[in-house]
Amino acid sequence: MKTVRPQALAKDVVIIDGLSRSGKTLLGPVLSSLDRAELWCLDYLFEYLCTLDALGRMDKDACSMMIRLYADIDLYHQSIGRNTNFRKEDDSGVYNNGLEKVYRQRAGGLAGDNTVREIRRKRPILFLMTHYLFGASDILFESLGGRLKQYVLMERHPFWLVESWYEGKWDLRIGRDPREFQICCRVGSRTVPWFARGWAREYVSLGRLEQAIRVIDYFEQSFDARCERLSSSERKKFLRVAFEDFAVRPDPILDHIQKALHTRLTARTKKIMKKMNVPRRLFKKDLTTQAARIGRLLRKESVRPKYRRILEGLCEKYRAKHPHLFRGRA
Repeated sequence: MKTVRPQALAKDVVIIDGLSRSGKTLLGPVLSSLDRAELWCLDYLFEYLCTLDALGRMDKDACSMMIRLYADIDLYHQSIGRNTNFRKEDDSGVYNNGLEKVYRQRAGGLAGDNTVREIRRKRPILFLMTHYLFGASDILFESLGGRLKQYVLMERHPFWLVESWYEGKWDLRIGRDPREFQICCRVGSRTVPWFARGWAREYVSLGRLEQAIRVIDYFEQSFDARCERLSSSERKKFLRVAFEDFAVRPDPILDHIQKALHTRLTARTKKIMKKMNVPRRLFKKDLTTQAARIGRLLRKESVRPKYRRILEGLCEKYRAKHPHLFRGRA
């Protein structure tokens, strides 16, 4: 028996992915202001399904069926205002995205077949936000196929990514904090996050900042490896966006996304971009200041030469990928 989901409701799906502090919540509200766009959605189930598939712990048919099913469920729930985030302090809430009126109206409206007809008529865009998933995204591309219109991977200079992981104290939270929801693996007598399964002994031996550097290095390597595996059709819908590029020069990126999704900017887009301070001015001194901050952390945490070299390598690779960011401003 093969589990299937032959019907489809969500026909235009966009993934916004990247590491913490890479700029996903800078891009998300802007994309949610486009014509036909829904509020960007955090549904960790997609991350768990892809992770379990990458670990070989889930049947591929069942995994694919669940991905297709939950894309439809998420879009339907958004279309009727169900499970909507009305918390004013949350980045993912309707207030911070300027959509409170839209979703309040939906919550008091009709559902059922009327909603399905409206979805088919308007063809809304479902934006799903994920965390450092790209390296394990094979099943996501395969399951959604032509329904996946864009996979946007946000990137940022490693100094900010390493600092974010370090300040989040993820080494103390993963596998311990009941409010942390990461999939973990038991490797021998060690419990480690799924992404450290192949280097568990090293992971548990590292200091906090060394661990942050090594984790960012792991994900960057997994992203590069996945890029090499992209098929020609997958490559056409894949877009890498540097935080610094979008913050300073958003128009070329938005033009590309509009064309890919056959949508357009709306009156709300300008308001959201102003609220998000996009475009903004960035200068070389921002990187210099951050480099000094990381330098102090490296000394404070007595980071060993091996991991200092890994961090230097990450910075050199970022500079090589985005050379224009290091000329003049930004």
